Amino acid sequence: MGSFGAAPVAAAAAATLLLLMAMCASAQGSSPGGRSRQCCRYAWTAIPESGASPESSSPCAPGPEACLVRLTDGEVTSPSLERCNVESDSKRDSGGDPSAKATCLAESFDPGSGGTDSWMEHLEEPPFSLAAYAFEDSSTSGPIPAVEVRLRYGPSWGAARFRLRNRRLCPDDLTGEPDQKVPPECSPRCVHFLKNHDAHRGGDAELAYDCEVGFASSSGSVPIRVTSGDIYEFSVCLSGVAATGDVSDGVRTECGSYDFVMPAAETGGMSLDGIPLLDRRPLEEDGTVVLHFPGHLFPEKELQYEAWVALEGREDEDEGWEELAVKGVPVTGRYSTLVFREEDLDLDPGLYRLVYKRLGQERGLDVAHFSVDGGSGGASVAGLVVFVLLLMAAGGAGYYLYGRWREIRVHPVHPNRLLESERIAGKRVLVITNVDNRHHSDVVMAFNR
Repeated sequence: MGSFGAAPVAAAAAATLLLLMAMCASAQGSSPGGRSRQCCRYAWTAIPESGASPESSSPCAPGPEACLVRLTDGEVTSPSLERCNVESDSKRDSGGDPSAKATCLAESFDPGSGGTDSWMEHLEEPPFSLAAYAFEDSSTSGPIPAVEVRLRYGPSWGAARFRLRNRRLCPDDLTGEPDQKVPPECSPRCVHFLKNHDAHRGGDAELAYDCEVGFASSSGSVPIRVTSGDIYEFSVCLSGVAATGDVSDGVRTECGSYDFVMPAAETGGMSLDGIPLLDRRPLEEDGTVVLHFPGHLFPEKELQYEAWVALEGREDEDEGWEELAVKGVPVTGRYSTLVFREEDLDLDPGLYRLVYKRLGQERGLDVAHFSVDGGSGGASVAGLVVFVLLLMAAGGAGYYLYGRWREIRVHPVHPNRLLESERIAGKRVLVITNVDNRHHSDVVMAFNR
């Protein structure tokens, strides 16, 4: 299936993520073009007249640290700060301080350090999702794409943290090391929450944090650039009572890392309310493509269409796309996961993309792009290194033997001289012969001289 003429790759083939999603965010909020941020880190300070506090009826009334909880009916409320609070937002609180950026980049979200192998071991779906919306306020000339992070408020987690990072502006080699200089345009956001274990409302209530807007600027004098189409990393950790809700499971931390692309604020066509997340761990470990589709992915009008995701591939950028496999997407308004296993597809080295399509439309939306390197690439490199080392060893041995040969040829070795110079010792020899034979006797006498 999908042979490009290259050797099939092994399950452990390295996979380089080249996500290029082009999701379309549906407009939400009070104005047709978009809405402002609702997160209290920004909404609190957005109140006019310096020193004035929001009205007591505002969800942000408890303060800029207030958590916003979105209920199933769409109402947004906030618990008391004792029950839930936003402990820090590195991007908002630091004012662009390079040390705060480095600290954020240095945070670890390694799933292996969280004490669990997978969210899906004990959950039907991840306890988080991303939603797209169009941001617009008095400071913008039009809608700008933005994302809202949603953490399920029901599970008994006591602390949560996440990082949003533009992987093009903040490449993976930026790890927050002291000797690294973080470029001005790199501006990751690390947010930390604290919550009382007993504070959750249950059901489908979600903690919503919509502060991240898709724009970038290297300095105040450089025009703002909208980052639609840029690859973003979403990493998250939840700590507290295990997500099963069973206290006997103990306290643990569970982490995951996912990729998405900042959607477009306006596209005029097919749109998705949610943002599919590409799970980085299985893709990097064994080349398995796992896409998580949030339950709020599809607008209500979209539920009437049959939808699917097609996996397409090509050997290089100069060739056309070839459809390799198709999987249907349940459009029931519930969470779903699509898994394309490399060993089942027998993927060759090349470029691949996942395209979301629906019945009645010729064009689709690119969900993800990735590339698969040759499975023998690592073995070839190792083999080349071993071959070079063996070649060097053989060359050294040959040079040594040639030198010895030349030395012996120019200066022949005479055993008598070696004995006379006492460089070697004479050997004792036992000779048994017939002494009646005169010639034999002469030989024995010669040996004893």
